[in-house]
Amino acid sequence: MSAGPASLPQVRSEKLSRASARRVALAAQGFGRPRPERTIGIRDIQVVIDRVAQFQIDSINVVTRAHFMPLFSRLGPYDVALLERAAHSPPRRLFEYWGHAASLIDVTLQPQLIQPPQCSAPQTQVAPRALDSYRTGEAEPGVVNR
Repeated sequence: MSAGPASLPQVRSEKLSRASARRVALAAQGFGRPRPERTIGIRDIQVVIDRVAQFQIDSINVVTRAHFMPLFSRLGPYDVALLERAAHSPPRRLFEYWGHAASLIDVTLQPQLIQPPQCSAPQTQVAPRALDSYRTGEAEPGVVNR
């Protein structure tokens, strides 16, 4: 039995000015919140990771590397080693992956990004246990099945 359009909840339609729509979009990305008045820690980094889920890596830098800037714009000055720690030290909070570009992506999204093979040709697929060892940093030999 499928639910038809009649069973969908009614949604109230409102018109927003461009300025209001801009404020809503910026607020949804974590802008407009007061910056912490303390030294930024890994928990603050995790709050931003939970909200934006991805940091595009760009090695071209004028001021600093691109993946350091989203945290600065939301938190203010912070120790960039915290982002490196989130990506490269256990427990990992980010993993490097090619989304629409090279990115550091929230590890909770990793299962959705690793798709099972769609054809019968031999392909490399990460075993589910490998994901746990990747997050904890306890890499084991033989975690890749062929």
